[in-house]
Amino acid sequence: MDYEAQKIAIEQAKLDLEKIKLASEEAREKEKLASEEKRAKWTAISVSISIVVPLIAVFVTVIFGFLSARKQAESQFKLEIAKAIMSAPTIAEGFDRVRLVKGFFPTEPMLLWCPRRESYSEQWQRTI
Repeated sequence: MDYEAQKIAIEQAKLDLEKIKLASEEAREKEKLASEEKRAKWTAISVSISIVVPLIAVFVTVIFGFLSARKQAESQFKLEIAKAIMSAPTIAEGFDRVRLVKGFFPTEPMLLWCPRRESYSEQWQRTI
């Protein structure tokens, strides 16, 4: 009997050792799973960032390009208006062109400095 009791005790010890080993493996697997979940989460975040940041850069580039093209077109248009006014053969015709452009664009700040034709004519008459 003593031999049978020892054999049962040894088997019981082996079972206890297997339980401890299984519990240890289970804890290790849970840690691996938690680590994989964290890694997957950070991978998803980095992929999202790697997609969103270039899209924002493209959007900002397009907006900047649009605004600079608009500003350039506005500057070129003002330059053409100035050329048309300055190329008038007479002063009176120059003032007529200014009045015409003011009629089309009454809020154009570039034309606010232009005096009225009447005030210029009055000054001209006084000097004669």
